[in-house]
Amino acid sequence: MQCIRPGPQIRLHMVVHPAQAGGAPRLSIKVLQDGKPVSISSPELPPPDPTGAIPVVRNIQPAAGQYDIKVTARHGASAASRMVALRVQ
Repeated sequence: MQCIRPGPQIRLHMVVHPAQAGGAPRLSIKVLQDGKPVSISSPELPPPDPTGAIPVVRNIQPAAGQYDIKVTARHGASAASRMVALRVQ
């Protein structure tokens, strides 16, 4: 778990690597503060870059507390999720 100081915003950076086939990938970002959802978003993804990757940057403005950030990428029948925990003090 990372501890950070409160500030105007925290930048989240992730990269989606979709398969060649399967339609457009989808992304969902869920932010929980002290176990309660405070933000759920499904941003539109741009087309992949020449390497096939889709970089995504989002900003959050957290108050003090414990946060869990869950990112889920879906493409066709496949899905991958990652969760990061951080404390803002």
